[in-house]
Amino acid sequence: VYIIDEAHMLSQAAFNAFLKALEDPPPHVVFVLATTEPRKIPLTVLSRCQHLQFKRIPVSLIKQRLQFICIKENINATEEALYTIASNSEGSMRDALTLLDQVTSFTENVTQDNVNLLIGGTDVNLLYELTESLIDGDREKIILKVEELNDFGTDFKRLTGDLINFIRNALISKITKSSKLHITELE
Repeated sequence: VYIIDEAHMLSQAAFNAFLKALEDPPPHVVFVLATTEPRKIPLTVLSRCQHLQFKRIPVSLIKQRLQFICIKENINATEEALYTIASNSEGSMRDALTLLDQVTSFTENVTQDNVNLLIGGTDVNLLYELTESLIDGDREKIILKVEELNDFGTDFKRLTGDLINFIRNALISKITKSSKLHITELE
């Protein structure tokens, strides 16, 4: 078994040379081309391959696994913190485990504040204040809060994503009459 990771990075000449081996491989050989960008693989190569599409792991499954690990390793972790780690891993168990490992390297308690400190996440109270100001149309309060965040060194790209998720969750919570604020694709 030959695994070619990041196969989309091969040059055109490399693909041309590899094409001969793909057309007539030895019976005991299997080639695995791993890539995150299959559109960059030439069609002549793709047409000779079986394509398997991997999906991101749902947030709820990542969170369950993190809870299992925390129990086995005697790590104190809040549900909110594990949810934040799981949702920030973007469907990757490896990334979630790395985040958990990074948080536990500087604290014994995995809390929302500790996770936010590591990933640069936004405090829920701040998101609530901003959302309330947006709904009320209090432009002065919004400008002052944004100025304060800028002075603090906030990553505004991150803040925008957190704010969108917060508003999305609040809307879903209101529409479904659920008191749960964190809603995943499986809940």
